[in-house]
Amino acid sequence: MTVRARCGLAAALLVGASGALHSQTTDTRADSMLRDGAIGRAESLYYAAARARPRDPEARLQLGRYLISRGALRVGATLVEEAVRFGLDPHVGAATLAPVYLQVGEYHQLATLPASSLTSAELARARWLVEHPPRVVAPDSVIAVAYRPATAPGAIGTVSIRVNGRAIDAVISPRVRGLVVSDTNALATQVRRFSPGVFSTPRGLPAVADSMTIGRLSLANAPITVASEIDAPALLGLDAFYSYAPTFDPRSRRVLLHPTGISSVLPASAAVLQTLAVENDLLVARGGGWASVTSTLLAPTLRDHRWTVDFKRGRIVVEP
Repeated sequence: MTVRARCGLAAALLVGASGALHSQTTDTRADSMLRDGAIGRAESLYYAAARARPRDPEARLQLGRYLISRGALRVGATLVEEAVRFGLDPHVGAATLAPVYLQVGEYHQLATLPASSLTSAELARARWLVEHPPRVVAPDSVIAVAYRPATAPGAIGTVSIRVNGRAIDAVISPRVRGLVVSDTNALATQVRRFSPGVFSTPRGLPAVADSMTIGRLSLANAPITVASEIDAPALLGLDAFYSYAPTFDPRSRRVLLHPTGISSVLPASAAVLQTLAVENDLLVARGGGWASVTSTLLAPTLRDHRWTVDFKRGRIVVEP
């Protein structure tokens, strides 16, 4: 896909329910610059609008959404919460806040979010997780996990994980959130599900696994999804790695996870690629627009070099 086409894709994704850029507002210049990959100029305009109109819910919403897309989840969420207090439609705020609360593990806020579009099953899971919060066990400061780099666009690679003690191969993809298990896999019957065994919802069935292990990193009470019509036993969202500043090394076929969230020291000569997290992808600034992290535009670079997703700083760092 060309950069121009990817630019169009970015624009379409950014107008989605959880990451909309409102072109009808006075901040359309910032939106346009962001779509064109001019991140610094767009950021300056978002901040300037919020400073000039400190109680304008739209300006606060736009800045909050921008910061969320750049990895500053908690700061961005706070701005959106303030936008709701200043008069923003609670349904609009909830659409942005719900996925953030789920990603950062703020289950009480998720369960009590006003005007939320959560299904009854998703709400039941959030309430259950309030009483049974996930726990991460990481015995080492750096955890090496074997993975097989993808040979075709659309995925990062495949990693073997254990869910409730059962081994399963999961395809790492930026297009899903968390762990998604196929309903045809036997594992789907061994997790705690919060809805009857029907798969009519596009978001799948919310569930919780007693344990999920990636290498020596273990998570108890892990929220997952059981879904139909996926083309792998399991899909593991790239977002599941964001908190651990993952370093992918396709030559050694290892991904290094940093439980502190801080990556190893990177060489000064490393190339920095700016990122934008949208609803169903992680986009990378390329050639005056945006390209998916799994696109053919980036494949040669990420196939031949070590690269780190420094999500909290909104960037991918590629080593020489």
